[in-house]
Amino acid sequence: MKKTIIIPVLLSLFIIWGSNIKALTPEGLSLTTEMSEDWTLDQSTSNVDFYYRIDNCNGEKAVLLRIVNRNDFEVQVNWKEFFTDANTRRTMEGFASEKELTLAAGRTIEARNCSDYDKTECLILSSMVSPTRVVRIQDFEFRSITVNAVR
Repeated sequence: MKKTIIIPVLLSLFIIWGSNIKALTPEGLSLTTEMSEDWTLDQSTSNVDFYYRIDNCNGEKAVLLRIVNRNDFEVQVNWKEFFTDANTRRTMEGFASEKELTLAAGRTIEARNCSDYDKTECLILSSMVSPTRVVRIQDFEFRSITVNAVR
């Protein structure tokens, strides 16, 4: 009898815990159980949005990318990555040079965090920016973006 009551109660608690519901605190502030994602929209080109977020990955700065295809057709996107180094305050092109991805219609490709990403192109650690030294990433920018329909 106890098992039949406890299991549904535990299942309900797990569902509530993981959902994006808002709770009212005693102070009257509204909180959410979902972590905040501070994505910066860098550019929108041909109905494709290019976002980035700078985060820490095991003590190392990293840039996480999110690319959203708002078209109703598949696209191929190309871009170059530029980083501002906090040490030198200079902007430099990333070592990977030009990157390329194909996105299905209405699809989003992103790095949600340092260990959960759709494509390796979406996660850039500071140690990957330059082959000669670790760059202390202060800012990021997409450049030379092209978007082409895949037919």
